[in-house]
Parts: sequence; C-alpha cells; structure tokens
Amino acid sequence: MKILLVEDDAKTAITVIEELKRACHSVDIATTADQALYVFKINHYDCIILDLIIGEHTGAEICRKIRISNRTIPILVYSVLKDSYSKVVLLEAGADDMIGKDSAFSELLARIQALVRRKSKIIADHALVFQSLKIDTLSKAVTLQGYSLHLSAKEYQLLEVLIQAPEKVFSRQEILERIWDMHVDPLTNKVDVYINFLRKKLGKYVPDQEKYLQTVRGFGYRLAWR
Repeated sequence: MKILLVEDDAKTAITVIEELKRACHSVDIATTADQALYVFKINHYDCIILDLIIGEHTGAEICRKIRISNRTIPILVYSVLKDSYSKVVLLEAGADDMIGKDSAFSELLARIQALVRRKSKIIADHALVFQSLKIDTLSKAVTLQGYSLHLSAKEYQLLEVLIQAPEKVFSRQEILERIWDMHVDPLTNKVDVYINFLRKKLGKYVPDQEKYLQTVRGFGYRLAWR
C-alpha cells in the first residue's frame, strides 16, 4: 500500500513513517500544503494521512482541493481533535475518518485498512474496464496503463459509451443521439472530431491507438483490441 503522509512536525512524521514501513507500507511525506497537492497530482496513493494544521493551511482546505480531482481516495485526519466543530468541518470538507495522535498505532493502521477496503468496494461497484483502460464512473477518472487521462466532458461521455459494450459497433447516429441528444445530420462531423481527440490522448500511452478505437468503414466506431 502506498500512503501519502501530510505532516509538518518532524518528530511525528518520523514515528509514523517508521511504523508504516514496519507494517510493509510505502510512504511519501509532504510538509506543506503545496507540496502535498503537487505530489498527490503526480503520484498514485492508496490513502492520505493528513494533519489538522499544515503551516498556514488547515486540513479542511487541503481536503477540499483534493476532492476537486479525486472523490474516492481515503483521507484520514491524524491530529489532536479537541472539539466537535473541527470534526464536522473536516468531514464536510471530504475527510473519511479521523483519529487522535494519542491513539495506538495499531488503531491507526486498522482505520487505514478499513478505509482502503471501503474504497476498493466503491471502485469495484463503479468501474468500467477494458484491457488496461479503466473508468471510475463515480469520480469520472480515466486511466490507461496506470496513467491518468484528462478528458473533456464530451470525450469522457464518448469513451464511457464505447467501453460499456466492447466490440459493439456504434453508428454515428447512435453516438450523436446518446451524447448530443440529436438526430443525425449528414453534414456534421462531431463524432469523427471527438474520436480523433480521444485517439490523440490514447496515443500518448498506446502507440497504435487505433487498436483501441477502431473505425468500421460504412458503419461507425467500436472499442476493441486486435
């Protein structure tokens, strides 16, 4: 399990990192809000452990920013929580759970494992997978070979339609009706344009992207691998 620890107190960070590594987990440390948001953006983590206050920023602020791009990653606040108001603010900001720093490490580890199990179930319930292409329909996150794809709303909708029925050939008219809610216009090239957009983005990680998005001449497009 790969964990991001957001903690600006060196003594606490060293203790938590040592315990997590002893439990066979990989840990990255961020000591500022900006650093936390940056490493979160460029890496994949199974869980985030977050302090209540990081420099001039609150844990709630960081939670809100993380939730803009990822609604499912487990966030566990690890701090000295003295009042119920702080707990409410953190939960409303997107934290999944919280635990005091005076708690036993075994409890911290158990909370982490419980959150990750919960996330795994959510993803399984909302995942669309084809080969190494994955869509999380809850967070709208798309990955190909483990790399995040940043798609526009229409690109995402088009890919979601195709991945729900691999190998099926979708006509341009069917795609137009399902995504743009319009009947076919023989002069429109909307579908072809967005297929090309998707191919360019898939092509960053799959050299022969037409193996994924195939043109069936005279009929339409399909998601396939051959």
